[in-house]
Amino acid sequence: MSENNHVSYPVLILACVASIVTTVLMLDKSGKLLHNDDKDALALSHYKVVYMDAQAQANYRLSPKPSMQTAICHSGYLFIYADQNPDLHGLLVDYKNRGVKCAPEMEQPAADAP
Repeated sequence: MSENNHVSYPVLILACVASIVTTVLMLDKSGKLLHNDDKDALALSHYKVVYMDAQAQANYRLSPKPSMQTAICHSGYLFIYADQNPDLHGLLVDYKNRGVKCAPEMEQPAADAP
């Protein structure tokens, strides 16, 4: 084989990376990549419900680590607040974006509500 047909691997890898970066930059510049700037649509976290009957309570293992979130009942609905960032909070909703109600006896007094 002749030396003229030999391509250096680092040059080939560099060409591939450069073409990917250029493609992403051009798609972003032309508006084909969409960025979500709507903070109202931001999910604070995802939750699941664990059904607990009398037998399951004895067998269910709960993580000893705290979730770093606090739930507060305000105006009859449950709100979630991030413990590390007090500005980050939201209404807890179900899969159809309906607010999760809380019991009136759990209601937070207006003066204590963040």
